[in-house]
Amino acid sequence: RRNSVPVISPDGTKVAYMSSRRGERPNLWMMDADGQHPLQLTSDHEFESQPEWSSDGARILYLARGGDEERVVALDVATRTVHPIVPLAALRPSSAAAPAVAPLAEVRLSRSATRVAFSLREPPTGRRVLYATGLEPLSPHRLTDGSTSVGYPSWSPDERHIAVEMKEGSSTHAGVIDVETGALRRLTHASG
Repeated sequence: RRNSVPVISPDGTKVAYMSSRRGERPNLWMMDADGQHPLQLTSDHEFESQPEWSSDGARILYLARGGDEERVVALDVATRTVHPIVPLAALRPSSAAAPAVAPLAEVRLSRSATRVAFSLREPPTGRRVLYATGLEPLSPHRLTDGSTSVGYPSWSPDERHIAVEMKEGSSTHAGVIDVETGALRRLTHASG
């Protein structure tokens, strides 16, 4: 098995994570912060990944892929009921700058569950281009121009900034994007 993508609950007592076990698609699990009491939260035939806690810790938001459908889903931690949030096909902008065929890379829902940051791998280079949108209404706003690959978004607690990974040649770097202006500030400069 492989356990990955751990995220700590807002109160610091639980960890949600993705677990891939032999012969199964990844499912979501939860355990106490000290590693005790692991509990499987999902057990279907979908690929479930990228967990994120809601700001109140009552829900775990995650990406679900099954068949040709991708969507962001919310799981109520107490009842284990699942509620769809948004089908990911609705996130893909269709314009000359972002062709509808661009594959979706990463998706991160904000803690308030009102905004989404996502990256598309745009042809022909395959570089990641970052977008953000509110959920009501869905209106994806392009934050980067594709000259540098920018992906793996992570929202700041106040949702004004997004931390990202920038890929330049064979090096990766950390950066921060101002969601309002799209200004990208590179944080690291050493190669590696």
